[in-house]
Amino acid sequence: MKLTLKSQLNLFLLSFVILLIVQLIFTRANQHQLLRSFSSYQVAVSEEKIVRELERDVLDLQRHVLVFKDTGSLSSKARFDSIIADVKISLTSLLENLPDGLNTSDVESTIEAMQQHLIDYEENFSSVVVGRTDRDSIFEQGVLLTLNQLINDANVSYQSQEQLQQNQFSYYLSLAENKAYQYLLTPNSVLKTEFIRQVENAEKVVDNLPLPTQQKSNILTKLSDVKDQFTQLALSTTGYLYLVNVVMAGSANEFLFLAKELSETTGVYATKENASISASIDESRQRLNVYMGIALFTSLLIAFFIARRIIRPMAQITSVFEKLSDGKNITEIPGEQRRDEIGQLAEAAKVFNNKNKQTEALLREAQSANDQSNELNKQLQDAIRVADQANASKSIFLANMSHEIRTPMNAIIGLVDLSMREELNENVRNNLSKILYSSQILTNVINDILDFSKIEAGKLEIEESYFSFASLFDTLLAVASLKASEKNLNLRLYVEPSLPTNAIGDPLRISQVLLNLLSNAIKFTRSGVVDIRLSSAVSNKANAFKLVVQVIDTGIGMSEAQLNKIFMPFIQADGSTSREFGGTGLGLTIVKQLVKLMDGEISASSEEGKGSTFECSFTLLNEKEPHQLLAEKNQYESAIHYVCCDGDVSSYIEADYLKQVSTSLNFLQHHDFPELVSSITQATNTLIIIDIEHGKQARALHDYIAILKAKKLRYACVTNTQPLQLKTLLQAQWQCPVLSHPFTPTEFYAFVATAYDDSTPFTAKSHDVEEANTLISAISTTLYEGHVLLVEDNSINQAVAGEMLHSFGLTYDVAEDGHQALTKVTNSPYYDLILMDIQMPVMDGKKATKAIRALGLQDIPIIGLSANAMKEDYKSAKESGMDDYLTKPIRRETLRQAIEKYLLKQS
Repeated sequence: MKLTLKSQLNLFLLSFVILLIVQLIFTRANQHQLLRSFSSYQVAVSEEKIVRELERDVLDLQRHVLVFKDTGSLSSKARFDSIIADVKISLTSLLENLPDGLNTSDVESTIEAMQQHLIDYEENFSSVVVGRTDRDSIFEQGVLLTLNQLINDANVSYQSQEQLQQNQFSYYLSLAENKAYQYLLTPNSVLKTEFIRQVENAEKVVDNLPLPTQQKSNILTKLSDVKDQFTQLALSTTGYLYLVNVVMAGSANEFLFLAKELSETTGVYATKENASISASIDESRQRLNVYMGIALFTSLLIAFFIARRIIRPMAQITSVFEKLSDGKNITEIPGEQRRDEIGQLAEAAKVFNNKNKQTEALLREAQSANDQSNELNKQLQDAIRVADQANASKSIFLANMSHEIRTPMNAIIGLVDLSMREELNENVRNNLSKILYSSQILTNVINDILDFSKIEAGKLEIEESYFSFASLFDTLLAVASLKASEKNLNLRLYVEPSLPTNAIGDPLRISQVLLNLLSNAIKFTRSGVVDIRLSSAVSNKANAFKLVVQVIDTGIGMSEAQLNKIFMPFIQADGSTSREFGGTGLGLTIVKQLVKLMDGEISASSEEGKGSTFECSFTLLNEKEPHQLLAEKNQYESAIHYVCCDGDVSSYIEADYLKQVSTSLNFLQHHDFPELVSSITQATNTLIIIDIEHGKQARALHDYIAILKAKKLRYACVTNTQPLQLKTLLQAQWQCPVLSHPFTPTEFYAFVATAYDDSTPFTAKSHDVEEANTLISAISTTLYEGHVLLVEDNSINQAVAGEMLHSFGLTYDVAEDGHQALTKVTNSPYYDLILMDIQMPVMDGKKATKAIRALGLQDIPIIGLSANAMKEDYKSAKESGMDDYLTKPIRRETLRQAIEKYLLKQS
């Protein structure tokens, strides 16, 4: 018969299980006997403890009875009732939990007798309470009241001729009252007799007084009543004192006697049970010693067989496998003759030994293959190097192409810019505007390609400089508001109050990312709202925080498949969108790379037909002493009633903003507005803010606004971006501050400040076209003094730049290349400023600049002009000696701003 290793282990385990079961049976039997004895002992001890507590409670009852007897204290009576209830419960518990070993008939009769004594004791105490109450009532409402009436009547009725008798009468009654009080404190027959004697003395005095017969009869009747009442008082006092001192004392002593007998009985039983427990423990110990000897012998026997049959063979076979794993050849394998698992392991070791021999042969073949792999890796490295060179060539090509495209673009934009300053008919002006707009789009495409090229080449660097979030908000809203208004979209900005005022980072690249996301949201949203939300989060870097931005739109949305490829270069979510909405497909790719360079993340979620949400973060550094944007001191201490549109779940102003300027905030809806207007009174620290969605809604509230004006209450309005004319309409009709989306925190504070200053007129920032045109007109007519050298090899760009200089009131000379420029500077009259193109034949702009500076001409401002927009191009221009650098295509206003730094305006 084959006995497997598993069968042998199971046999050994079965033996151990049998030992454990036998041990469990013995242990359970011992435990049962011990628990039974110990339970009886505990009951006896508990009974004895309860009896001793009963003795203590009875003594406590006596004490409270005596206290009540002397003082009539209600707390003593309440304590008596509480102790009586506890004693009853204890006696019931004793009777119900008697152990089987006690003589139950005797013990039960004793407990029942104690219960009867307790009932008698309680009934007697009730009689004491009644007697004491009667005594107090008789004394206060009878004796004392009658005596006081007699004394008072004597003081009022008797005249001076009976003064002597009156004094004696009052004197005897006062002595009687004093004896009555003494009797209450120490009841005895002497005081009772003395009280009666003093009353009788008072009667004698009355008999001698010359009083009317009826009056004298009334007084004597009252004196007789006093004696009768005092007699009742004495009887009542004697009765309850007898109960306390004789009857209740006897019941208590009898109860204590019975309790002592019961305590002795339970003590004897407890001693007996304790001896029984000791005997059981000794017997259990002897049985356990015998069993442990048997179990120890059996365990040693099983351990011997396990070591001989399993552990030792396993150790031998393990040693064999260790040698095999080290690659050693084995000549003898122990356990081959066994028919259990040890024999199977020995067979496996034999197979393993044969496999080792085959592995050695394979290893030699692998070494040969490794040599071939090394050669392939070398070839791969060469291929990578070629790919890197190709990538660098691509970047150079993109930069050159950018330059070649920007040069004619400069001419196109410049000529259009100049042409639009002339008197033109409307069609021509519209055509030129479209050319200018298309040129700007082409410029943006070139910029996207350049940024993508710089990122791929690893040449785009992130700067770290101080910047203001307020400036960032103004930039975002200035661009986004214009684009949103073209499509009649609502635009909203929310800034978390804890966001700092300033931070350290790259504001240019942050603006680029946010403007790209905003432009996309506006582009792909036909109607609805575009929401911008900025908040902060904790960063794992020291002295840093995360700027988290969400751009949420109600646009066309995307499917899951489209979401998966929106960040890929040159790919749009839907190929058809490039025809409908335009774009290179590079924007989001650049955004993702820029966010990554600023140690952030970007993600997108969307649903077709319901809009999209883009969320990105940037890691920024805190300034030394950061201040929160909306953490200014609340100087208004105001209560704000905010009236939202009916059915709307939120207000046009976030609650976080309002909490910065209010001590209490009450949200209502438009249908609650009439009740608010009628109930509110004039209060200098109250402000009513109303959300207005459209003109019809405003007209419906017009009469109630008139009431607010009449009550001289402060009120203000908030509107969406659309309709644009609603803000102006409300300002004109309601003469109140109006805040329109989108607004920055600074504009919110200005809105609140205006609402709380009646003397300050509302002057919101205006974005009217007329004001903008007036400003542009004022700038465009600015003239300067000076003679300029224009160094440019392209004839069209010469004409464009020359016309711009002429419009600024400047005279100029032209040089075709750097060599001509050097000659003119050396031989010609003094130039006030030089515009130097960078890429030119014969001598480029950098070499020409260095040569001019070498002549000692350090004071002449030199402004570089180039189509290259890389960071290293700016740096290289500065190093050559140039004072400034402009990137083509050059707009007229950009050139004017650069010239204004170095030339004086004409007076």
